[in-house]
Amino acid sequence: MNTLIKQDKKLAVALSFALYIIAFFSYSVLLFISIPTPVYYALLLFAGCLVAVLGRKLNFSIPQLIFLSICIVNILTHNIPTEIQPWSRFGLLALLVIFIGGGIRSDDFTELRKNLFILLANILLICSALSLFFYLAGITFSGGRGIVYGFFRHSMLLGPLAGFSALFGYSTALAEKKRYKYLYIFLSILAFGSCLLSGSRAAVFATVLGAGILVWRSKQRLAIGILLISGMLLWGGYEKTIRIVPFTQNIIEKQEANLARGSTFSSREAMWLLQLRCIQEKPVSGIGFGYLLGAEEDGNVEPGSSWLFICSTLGMVGLLAFILIYGRLFFSLFPKSPNDFESYMLFTVLTFWGIHMCFEGYILSAGSPLAFLVWLTIGRTQDFLVARETTAIQTVSENTNKVSS
Repeated sequence: MNTLIKQDKKLAVALSFALYIIAFFSYSVLLFISIPTPVYYALLLFAGCLVAVLGRKLNFSIPQLIFLSICIVNILTHNIPTEIQPWSRFGLLALLVIFIGGGIRSDDFTELRKNLFILLANILLICSALSLFFYLAGITFSGGRGIVYGFFRHSMLLGPLAGFSALFGYSTALAEKKRYKYLYIFLSILAFGSCLLSGSRAAVFATVLGAGILVWRSKQRLAIGILLISGMLLWGGYEKTIRIVPFTQNIIEKQEANLARGSTFSSREAMWLLQLRCIQEKPVSGIGFGYLLGAEEDGNVEPGSSWLFICSTLGMVGLLAFILIYGRLFFSLFPKSPNDFESYMLFTVLTFWGIHMCFEGYILSAGSPLAFLVWLTIGRTQDFLVARETTAIQTVSENTNKVSS
């Protein structure tokens, strides 16, 4: 009987793993068939319940439950327009937060999130690297949108996904000794090239800063040299500096268009000001989950910043609840040992998403592949910290027993 249960659990985790892969790539990669939103809901729900029902020793993460509870209370106490579909948005977000974002913890979910994070990051690294290769070869795929989109559905997906995967690849290369070290470095360089081609300034900025932090923590002398050279280049002006970097034509055009409209952030200023206005109106409770003044009639929302969007829709209460989740993991994860490569990798990726969310407002949009990856990063980081703490406690206990014996 125990053998059958173990086999069923392994099968359930494997099936759940496959369903999450299908759900993620159907909304991000052109080569996958795009599935309807109800099917996406069903895949996330079935995949998560499959592991939860067959799993044992389920634990719940209090910060995630607090955040979801605030969302529920917010919807109940605000008159949110029906076209926003707050309960549908919340339902999908809850599936991500609970199953992917670490709301439920168990050995099976830990294994699922770890393998899912590693596989998605590796596939995205390959797709991002190939996107640059096919661009240089003059090969394009139909169905995508934006300036340069490569294998992905939009250039605004290519930028952050390529940046994320480049940081993952580089941090993995630091951990590798010989076997795949130079392959990861090569793929990371190509992925960063794709990030530049996408024209996403936010993704490029977040990637560069994330890489700088990674290098600083692992090789401080090299980081100081890079910072000095960067400072000298930047002294000559932003535009002159960026023009000497390959594949930056799209970024330059965007920058020049924004400057022609008045400032570097002119494409975001209107959205930021609108959200600040919402925060001023209801600073504590927000104006309503998923709602934004000036939203389109079909309910589409373009917030311009995840951090501001949480604050404007859920108020300071919701923002503090999210900071409790994100900030707690960020500062708990800060690597203490130069050989703690997984800490470096997760810390770097959290830094990347934290910066990128300042300029893009997808954190509450659970149908976005970017939201999926952010919550997966949160869930994987939490699992890692719990495992590290458990190992430390066991080590102390064993040492105590040795001393007493």
